[in-house]
Amino acid sequence: MSFFENKEFNKIDFTIESNFGKEYYRCKFVNCNLENTDLSGILFEECEFITCNLSGIKVKNTSLRDVLFKDCKILGVDFNTINAITFEIEVENSTLNFSSFYQISLKNIKFINVKLHEVDFTESNLEQSSFENCEFNGSIFENTNLKNADLSSSYGFIIDPEQNNLMNCKISKANLVNLLTKYKLDIVD
Repeated sequence: MSFFENKEFNKIDFTIESNFGKEYYRCKFVNCNLENTDLSGILFEECEFITCNLSGIKVKNTSLRDVLFKDCKILGVDFNTINAITFEIEVENSTLNFSSFYQISLKNIKFINVKLHEVDFTESNLEQSSFENCEFNGSIFENTNLKNADLSSSYGFIIDPEQNNLMNCKISKANLVNLLTKYKLDIVD
């Protein structure tokens, strides 16, 4: 079967059971292992991934339209090969380390309680995006559009305001020092 609608996949190890459909509409994946699975060319629309391992998945030309990732492990995913036209995701309480969003539009995207260690946001569009209580240790921001983005409750990021668009970006006072790192200032209270 290549089309699934309103189906729940529970505790399935897709590294063993690799018979994927081509379209998933309003489906739910719960406690599934998709580590290093090739999801290329598949459409996921209004789907949820809950407590799943999606580390190393291949997403070339994959469509993620209105997809929620909650309590998931998503390590080392190269999202810059995704179908960017239909890329609408929300990520909650997850780990998304060592991934790349190079040149991807993430406009209006919502990340809540997400670890984003060493994530590449080079030349991505994060305009009007919300990063609620996110941790950015070692993430790369170069020529990134952060116009009207909300980083006010996030931490660990280092962003050069001369190389990125930070117009109306919300940042807490405590994190202002993260915008001045390249100047090697000795900032005291």
